[in-house]
Amino acid sequence: MIFKNLRFRAQRGRVSIAIMTFAMVVAAVWAVAYFLQTAPPRHIVLASGLEDGLLHQYAKRYIEILARSGVTVEERITNGPGDNLRLLQDPQSGVDIGFTQGGIATLPEAKNVIMLASLYYVPMWIFHRSTDVLTHVNELRNHRVAVGVSGSGARSLGEHVFALNGLTINNMSMQPLSNNAALLALQSGEVDAAIFVDGAENHAVWTALHDPTLKLLSYSKAEAYHRRLSFISKLTLPPGVVDLANNIPEREVDLIGTKAMLAAVMVSTPR
Repeated sequence: MIFKNLRFRAQRGRVSIAIMTFAMVVAAVWAVAYFLQTAPPRHIVLASGLEDGLLHQYAKRYIEILARSGVTVEERITNGPGDNLRLLQDPQSGVDIGFTQGGIATLPEAKNVIMLASLYYVPMWIFHRSTDVLTHVNELRNHRVAVGVSGSGARSLGEHVFALNGLTINNMSMQPLSNNAALLALQSGEVDAAIFVDGAENHAVWTALHDPTLKLLSYSKAEAYHRRLSFISKLTLPPGVVDLANNIPEREVDLIGTKAMLAAVMVSTPR
């Protein structure tokens, strides 16, 4: 079995893989469109994510690369995967393709949305300020936690994880903050913990990993999440894989995560 550490490869390599995957998907969409309508589409509306997240960065690269082939990609900035699925389900949104993630789409609401490609794994990072070492998500009970804005990847995956741990708005103060805003709130003490669902290259995640005042939760029951919810995977972050020169992380960390995906609207007539 290929070691899951490979999911934490360098940014350049990950971006290259994502770009190649997207290009292959677009080619497939063109091929299907060729048989369904008179000409393949030359204009695609892509729902991406938050401006300070990696999905927005990927979208910018797609715009640049596909423009060379005469394809115009119009980016729709959103809160993330949850928002994107909603737009794909809305026939009036004008969105053709969007980034989503595991555990969001459900039937029958998403019956007209198809997954084109599974791109890469996104971990669920939980950083905290506690002097204690936290190993269980339910230890966030009675704490102030930045859980991501509505429609974000953090909020979408977090809701499933919170439910498994009996965490609700009645026993945990959930603050709708994502990425840089969540990090600033954590560093200033406005919240006790912050959740991120993105790659290690996300600015907020990268900064938190290098902040000596913050600790990263290692899931002691990571395998249990996968057993309970099939779209969640156990991931391993080995010592030094994020920053070998500075030995970050110092020791092996068990994480959980899900897959980032590219989804499209299934249509048989021009939109």
